[in-house]
Amino acid sequence: MLKLFRGIIKVDDTDEDVLIWENFKHLSLETELEYVPVDQRLFNHIQDYIIQFKSPPTLTALRDKFSEDSAIEFILKEVESLPFRKGAEFQQLILLVKEEQQKDLFKKVVINASAIAFEGMKVGKQFLKGIRDAYGYILKHHDTLYVANTLNVKTRGDIREDTEAEIAAYLAEEANPNKVIGIITGIDDIDNVVYGLKKGELMCVSAYSGHGKTTFCLNYAYFAAVYLGYNVVYYSLEMPYSQVRDIFYCMHSSYKDFRQINPPLEYDKIKNRKLSEEEKDFYLNVVLPDFARRVRLSSGSMVADDDSDPYGSIRVIQPVGTVSPRSLRAEVEAMHQAEPIDLLVIDYPNLMEADNSYGQRRDNLNTIIRELKQLAMTFNGGEGLPVVIPFQISTKGYEEARRNNGIYTPDHIAETSEVLKSSDLVIAIYCDEEERQLNQARLMNLKHRDGALFKPCYMYANLASRYMGPQPENRIELTLDRILDAGFGD
Repeated sequence: MLKLFRGIIKVDDTDEDVLIWENFKHLSLETELEYVPVDQRLFNHIQDYIIQFKSPPTLTALRDKFSEDSAIEFILKEVESLPFRKGAEFQQLILLVKEEQQKDLFKKVVINASAIAFEGMKVGKQFLKGIRDAYGYILKHHDTLYVANTLNVKTRGDIREDTEAEIAAYLAEEANPNKVIGIITGIDDIDNVVYGLKKGELMCVSAYSGHGKTTFCLNYAYFAAVYLGYNVVYYSLEMPYSQVRDIFYCMHSSYKDFRQINPPLEYDKIKNRKLSEEEKDFYLNVVLPDFARRVRLSSGSMVADDDSDPYGSIRVIQPVGTVSPRSLRAEVEAMHQAEPIDLLVIDYPNLMEADNSYGQRRDNLNTIIRELKQLAMTFNGGEGLPVVIPFQISTKGYEEARRNNGIYTPDHIAETSEVLKSSDLVIAIYCDEEERQLNQARLMNLKHRDGALFKPCYMYANLASRYMGPQPENRIELTLDRILDAGFGD
């Protein structure tokens, strides 16, 4: 902390006020730094001084103020001999100090977790003991342990300083439009308007019970991983791991290169082990080995193509015990360090527990959704992450939509106001029995924060094989080029 104090104290006349002021702004915005009481007293005084006098305090003025405080006198004596750091060098110094504090805290957490696991330990008013309590203790401290290096991800600043960077970014992205396309859904009616879900954005997929909200989310995750090569994490609070896994396997039976081999399989037949001999052979010897191989097969053959693109990973997480936004963040942040995550699906927020309970279920759910939006925006130190959540529309909302020819409006999800406030993209699905018989579902756009709404449209829905998206034959040529050919980037 001594080196940081040197950056916000005017030791001599060569220290420029404007540079000290910039250092102070950076330091005052760092909420992760921990101050011992004596450091906190000194920082509070410097902060009050700068606010009151609009200039940094001199070393002489501080010595006069704290002439009878030996602890602060010692700090000021040490600060006097240190070099002055400014700008990026001072910001790097902040990161180094935070890293050192993290190491000290990590050591303390590990020691305490070990004590909890083997002997037990009193933490606050609780006595914790055993592996489960030790793991929970570590997760509880994750937010303070993990501080990502954000020097390459700008999260604050004077926008007047960014004009040259924006000129360079505009020209680079104009030359390569793929850079500004997020993770597309594979459904042209959506993608040609939205251009994919991007880092920092939250998408809510809303529907009545049994109308396909989870199926849509599963298909989006599958498409992102298998067709586009993104790494996906599917966090399932509603279905067990094995069920989600088998649904993904069933979806893979609809993969474009298998169309000449066998029709898509029905999920119920896989679940109940009732496949015919021909279907079983296709499932066991084609579908599953292809997923395990993790490379796309050459079109029309069952031979791995060395030049083909690999599938992205699909990591399914069935949590044990209750899950809050904070504990979920702890897990996915840690997973991201092992293998980068490109898309997170959380199925679904209604089954999560708020970090701070307010008693009323609606208030808690609003808080959870708001925190999931923050997760999308601040993931990995401000890099951001596309996050998808399903949301159930009430019976009242469904009945009103049914009387309105299957059309939902924003009022139908107003029961939880935070869905509309925090989500960047809100999609509604209507798929009653009549629509099912026609193998279709209706899509409508209730919100698009950063652009126009896509028009109500239909998508193909074969719920027996758990497939939802464009007509299967239309996926053969489905690439990002189709979006660019539609006019994006012109």
